[in-house]
Amino acid sequence: MNILIANDDGINAEGIRALIDVLKDDNNLYVVAPDTQKSASSHWITYFNTEHKAIRTDIDGVKEAWAIEGGTPADCTYYGLSTLIKEKIDLVISGINQGENLSADCMYSGTVAAALEGYIAGIPSIATSYCSYTEKNFGVTAEIVKEFIPHLMNDKNNKNYCLNLNVPNLSKEEIKGYKVCGFGGNQIYENIVNKKELDNGDILLYPDISFGNKAILSKQIDSDILAIREGYVALTPLFLDFVNYEMINEIKDYEKIEIGG
Repeated sequence: MNILIANDDGINAEGIRALIDVLKDDNNLYVVAPDTQKSASSHWITYFNTEHKAIRTDIDGVKEAWAIEGGTPADCTYYGLSTLIKEKIDLVISGINQGENLSADCMYSGTVAAALEGYIAGIPSIATSYCSYTEKNFGVTAEIVKEFIPHLMNDKNNKNYCLNLNVPNLSKEEIKGYKVCGFGGNQIYENIVNKKELDNGDILLYPDISFGNKAILSKQIDSDILAIREGYVALTPLFLDFVNYEMINEIKDYEKIEIGG
């Protein structure tokens, strides 16, 4: 297959190299990724109003690799599909991200956004994350992605969703299996912003991100958060509909409000 790989951790990240290592022998790989760290970029796109330099990069086992100077993860997927790669892409993979992308975190995730850009283009797409912010054992996640790809490609509905795939920080033998699940609320990261009062009365806000102080709010049985905590690979089908359909009838009375009334 022709596979386009993007990420948000940057073209030199260990996660993207681990993915390349397991896929390069059986596939034609193309990489388009940010030139620097772009985590938590969400679905920020700049390709319609900003010039970017695409820097050709040599990566062993990759047909073509481009680092997008100043580009966001979503920019990278778009450029790869629309402009840089001439071959027809069969699959988009974003990752492997350093750290989990679960539930509400997906709103902030550049990894998820890069995969969603592939989904928007009508191509089967996977956002993949390794659920540790400190460990570097990306190999297990890479192997699971490789094993899972044929199942996704054989799914007749694979263009109807973007698959969010999170792998727990466990050995392959310790992982219990796959769990198809939805979102389960929020993970609250506490005390990650510090402040310093400046002499002129302004306040300097700066990050202190250790991810050590975290509260899990989910108690839903089928949530992605609990699946990871219980030792499963979490599989969540994502799509772009933000509408809360359960609330449509609940707020119907808004239609009775008169304009200017």
